[in-house]
Amino acid sequence: MKIVFDGGILEHVGPRRSAEVMTLLLRALVECNLEYLKKHPKTPHPYQAGVRYLREVRGERWKGIAQVLKDGDGDCEDLACYLAAYWVFHKVSPVSVTLRWKKLAAGGRLFHVLVRGPKGLEDPSKKLGM
Repeated sequence: MKIVFDGGILEHVGPRRSAEVMTLLLRALVECNLEYLKKHPKTPHPYQAGVRYLREVRGERWKGIAQVLKDGDGDCEDLACYLAAYWVFHKVSPVSVTLRWKKLAAGGRLFHVLVRGPKGLEDPSKKLGM
């Protein structure tokens, strides 16, 4: 199933509420990835899966593990949610996804997704070529 949010959902709320909603959506992607891992328990760790970071240039497409593996790449939310789900599935805890925001000189904000694990923040995008 493909779900597309269109129409500028987060552009109409403030930064705090936007971050709350984005965090909920990221958790949902982690949950979807967990379901994938239950059906495919031999899925490799993202760092051993042969995937790399690739920045999206047109819009924002969130991919689950199956699509990341098929494409061979993902951007920050794809890779962070893959890693978070992998850790949860393999009983590494505590684990959560977290957002970092950067204000752009031209206006607007850019988000980046990281994973908070037992050893602190980890950036799978950086480890996979960003």
